[in-house]
Amino acid sequence: MAQERQLTISNPAIGGSGYLTLATMQADAAICGGFHSAIHQCRGLAQAGGPLCVDVVIRENEVVGAVPHFVDYVNGFELTEAWRAVSSVKD
Repeated sequence: MAQERQLTISNPAIGGSGYLTLATMQADAAICGGFHSAIHQCRGLAQAGGPLCVDVVIRENEVVGAVPHFVDYVNGFELTEAWRAVSSVKD
C-alpha cells in the first residue's frame, strides 16, 4: 500500500486578506499533484495577530462513500482555536 504524502508550505512573509485565498490555491495544487494533504504555514505578517502570529491551513482530500471532499482545518490567530470547513471537490 502506498504511503500518503503530505506537503508543508511555509511563507514567512505573507499575511493579510489574501492569505486564505493563496493558502487554499496552493493546497489545491498540492492535492492535484498527488499529495493527500497540504499544510500551509504563515508566520509574522498576519494583520490581527502581529509578529508572533502563526496561521495554519490544513487541507485534506477526504472521501465519504463515493463523494470526495476537501476538508480544511484553519487556525486563525490563536493556536487554541480552529475551524473545520468542508467543500465539494470539483472536476
